[in-house]
Amino acid sequence: MPSIWTGDQRLVKRALSGDKAAGELLVSRHYPGVVLFLLHLTGRRDEAEELAQDVFIKAWQHLHTFAGRASLRTWLRQIAYREFASRRSLTNAVELEEGVHDSRSDFVGRVLDALAIERAISNLPELLRVTFVICHIQEMSVREASTILGIPQGTVLSRLASAREHLKRQLVMRDISTAASITTSIDTGKSSNSEGPLTYEMSKTIL
Repeated sequence: MPSIWTGDQRLVKRALSGDKAAGELLVSRHYPGVVLFLLHLTGRRDEAEELAQDVFIKAWQHLHTFAGRASLRTWLRQIAYREFASRRSLTNAVELEEGVHDSRSDFVGRVLDALAIERAISNLPELLRVTFVICHIQEMSVREASTILGIPQGTVLSRLASAREHLKRQLVMRDISTAASITTSIDTGKSSNSEGPLTYEMSKTIL
């Protein structure tokens, strides 16, 4: 039993007592956010919407188990992640060392300036990508990510650290490729259609 009943928790209580309007309000409040969450994970609108429907069916079937220890937002995303992970056959292996410092505040501001970041994120190993998306794109806390993913907070931090290293390597390699392209263009007297030095400078700020 939560110590403070939020608006969502009151709606859950009403919905469980048979108040149809309360249930509909819960769905209208949270469905768009769940779809966006799943869209970030899947990259496909049709799959995100299909999974979201499954999420709310599961949530309604298990609404009586919602104890309010986490927010309804986190609880729904936990169900959403499980549906996504089940479809992708993901397992939560505990990798790397735990106890890594959460340096998101001094990383995201720099990395989001890189023009290649979206492609770099999409190329991350799946478990790292999912964790990065939840914490950086969805802007959820490490504690919330831990609840959603069903892993220790230290593992969330380890995955974030590993994801950042992967992104740095990808963007550095892109910078090298861009620089080589520029050099070739100068040597041959041809213009380049790449982003040029601006991208190079922006990308290397994450290091």
